[in-house]
Amino acid sequence: MPSLDAAQPNPMGGLYEFVRGHLVVINNVVVAAATLVGALDFLAPRLSLAPVIIYSMTACLCLLMLLAAAAPGLAARLISAVGGAGGFGGSTPLWRRPAWQVAFAILLGVSIIGFSSVAKASQGGLIASQFPAAKNLQDSLLGLRRDVADIKQGVDAANGKLDILVGDSKDPKKDLVASGYSYDDSGLQRAIRQGDRRAVGLFVKAGYRATYLTPIGTILNGDQRWDAELVALLPPSMFADKATCAQGTLLNYELKPPAAERIAAFKRLCDAAPWVAMLQRNIANDQLTPSPNDQWTRMRAARKSNLALLTQ
Repeated sequence: MPSLDAAQPNPMGGLYEFVRGHLVVINNVVVAAATLVGALDFLAPRLSLAPVIIYSMTACLCLLMLLAAAAPGLAARLISAVGGAGGFGGSTPLWRRPAWQVAFAILLGVSIIGFSSVAKASQGGLIASQFPAAKNLQDSLLGLRRDVADIKQGVDAANGKLDILVGDSKDPKKDLVASGYSYDDSGLQRAIRQGDRRAVGLFVKAGYRATYLTPIGTILNGDQRWDAELVALLPPSMFADKATCAQGTLLNYELKPPAAERIAAFKRLCDAAPWVAMLQRNIANDQLTPSPNDQWTRMRAARKSNLALLTQ
């Protein structure tokens, strides 16, 4: 005698089969199409003809599907003329078939969104043009190759200058002490303030790692004459400790000239992301209240200018 469970079929079995046979497939196709469109949109600044070609093909497929639905006989003859198997059998009109409707909807959606993305390519694509955070991420990732090349070129140049400055030093720590510098952040800050390239080069050759924020603060807004060659000697590894870059708060205010060079140096030596976020928050808060005086007006303008330099 069959068991009760075996005699009663699963009442949800038909639904499960429908989901497995139809919805899962449709969901996978939609996810794949969305992923493709999103990837092409994100890469829009680096791509030229590829998105146009892809979306032109999807648009052409949409037109062919419309032709096949509106004039199945003509479509069948065209397919046969190019060597395909013509004919759209069945009594149900083609445009009423679920498979045709789903495929047409996906292709139409991809084509519309795709050409909208192509139209916004000069602004970074559809997503980046609407969301500043996505634009910052896009600039960071797509500019990575260029930045790596620039960094390598800068490191090579800095190493060449370093060899000229301290190539004869056998014990850089001892040479620093003999020159009157302490081997700590105060000594490094003093060397930067005094524009002593050889002393800075000795700190670099010794592999010194900063532990406090004063050296970066001196670079970002110190009173000393700006020396681009001296700052170029400093490697990012010297400021690997996040605490050493805490003077990024100075970006809230007007910096001593040349502000662009100072911010570029800070961006090279420190992680700019938290300071970009800080400036964006503060600028958003600035817009909530009127500026109380000229000093605040200048400070708010400086924040916007510093943010633009930090993200370019």
